[in-house]
Amino acid sequence: MTKQSYKSLLEKYMNNTATEHELQLLEEYADEMLRKSSTEAFFNEEEKAVIKNELRDRIKIKKPANRTWLRVAASIAIVSSIALGLYFTNIFSSKTIAVSTGVGETKIVELADGSSITLNAQSTIEYPETFNEAERKISLKGEAVFDVAKDKNRAFIVDANGVETKVLGTVFNIKAQKKKKKVTVTLLEGLVEVNGLDKVYRLEPNQQATYYLKRVLASKNHINATEVLAWQQGNLFLNETSFAELAGIIKRQYGVSVSFKNEQLKQNTVTANFKQPNVETILKTICALKGLQFKKTSDNNYQIEESL
Repeated sequence: MTKQSYKSLLEKYMNNTATEHELQLLEEYADEMLRKSSTEAFFNEEEKAVIKNELRDRIKIKKPANRTWLRVAASIAIVSSIALGLYFTNIFSSKTIAVSTGVGETKIVELADGSSITLNAQSTIEYPETFNEAERKISLKGEAVFDVAKDKNRAFIVDANGVETKVLGTVFNIKAQKKKKKVTVTLLEGLVEVNGLDKVYRLEPNQQATYYLKRVLASKNHINATEVLAWQQGNLFLNETSFAELAGIIKRQYGVSVSFKNEQLKQNTVTANFKQPNVETILKTICALKGLQFKKTSDNNYQIEESL
């Protein structure tokens, strides 16, 4: 019996919809697991013996008719759920693996199912050492590209700030901005379903779903997915990107801060495409486009200001 089958039987028991046959299966499996269990599933051998004896005593009860039998079987299921709950806690518990990147660092993570994840700078993923039989679930903070191996029996789910992206096999990019409380999912290949803020979108290639968590708004747009994934090659594509957002990108990618002499300058937006640029190339370009200038105020800070 799989973990999912076990859970399904217990749910039926709780809803009083389990058949006599299903309750009998649960009872028999519980007794089998009790025989196979190590002492780790119990506090001591005495406790293990008590549960086993209670199960055996209940098994000896002759089967009354209908509802009476269901009540007896239900009491057996209670004991079974205690034993099996302890058993599955030990058997199916899986160590959580966390992988993070630093400033300007990208990292490729290969999963046991054949999927590949490319993490952008200052990002973190967490996932179980072993996926269960029902799904392959991962959590993301930051930005990553997912190249998911197909598995028709287990969906691949990415949780990013409460927004879930569900796929069977595809390539997509997720960017979860914690400070801005914004999550964007961009699809390059395949088909995905994105669920957040009670809004579900099915994306096709070159479509993007955006969730503004603080404003409780969501939208879907057509975009050029290859531009969104430019960071994988060390390139930078800006599309109506605000200076405030660009400062955050520079901080993550280069580890230096960009400040503004006038806070209103943060509202400027810029569209540009850079191929493996350095910080000063970016700043020179955007300042030239907007008639501004910049200066280096310390080893780790640049300031943008109006031109004299």
